[in-house]
Amino acid sequence: MKAILINELNDVNTDPLISTAIDDYSLRNLEDNTIVMHLFQHKGVNMGTDDIRIKNIQKGLDYYRQHGQEVTFRQSGGRSIIADEGVISMSLTFPSLGDVKLNYDYYSDFITQALAPLSTDIKTYEITGAYCPGDSDMSINGQKFCGTAQKQLGQRVEMDCYIAVNGDQTKRSKLVKGFYDVMEYTDIPIVLDTMATLSDLSHQHVSIDDVSKLLISELKKRTSSLHERTIESFDHDKFEFSVQHIKRKHNLVKGDLK
Repeated sequence: MKAILINELNDVNTDPLISTAIDDYSLRNLEDNTIVMHLFQHKGVNMGTDDIRIKNIQKGLDYYRQHGQEVTFRQSGGRSIIADEGVISMSLTFPSLGDVKLNYDYYSDFITQALAPLSTDIKTYEITGAYCPGDSDMSINGQKFCGTAQKQLGQRVEMDCYIAVNGDQTKRSKLVKGFYDVMEYTDIPIVLDTMATLSDLSHQHVSIDDVSKLLISELKKRTSSLHERTIESFDHDKFEFSVQHIKRKHNLVKGDLK
């Protein structure tokens, strides 16, 4: 299997809608026997449909904006996650293994093996009290540092994650806790000490560059060749389709909230 790497790191001001469109493009146009890794960062809140359906959502949106957070909407399940300079996002797009759980297992193993030099105690199970909780939460000693999700299209799958590498995780968790508190929403109780960064958990400073190198190294181990690509190499019309598709989805949700 060959690998393609799309690296958008070193620009935290990357438009999250364009980054999402890159993943959409990769999913729609995945070549045979190929796996695509996409690395990127951005700033703000990424919100799923579970949060959007909360009764007092407008109060929550106002709260985020009062705290200087741009909000991006996605038409899929899930809750709020926070992105900033200390968080890296990584997607893998590849032929589906035929089962949702198998896809999650592969992705979890990929991340676990990649980050083994930092910790051999990474576990995958739901961390109650963390934001955006789920069975695919990844943690060390009971503290979540990574959340994952997947999207399927035909026989292809796109796996996504955010990894809290460094920075103030307590501040991120307090931000999300305040979002739920202002709406008086109690279904997602946020417990501040249930999340931490890789730097905290490995007792050393870990940089975004450190993690990206480990992820790319694991990709090389699992594939026969690695080729880097940029947006400029995409089919223009097909990528424009993905961009407009993602923007329509975002604006549709945004419009429903007005």
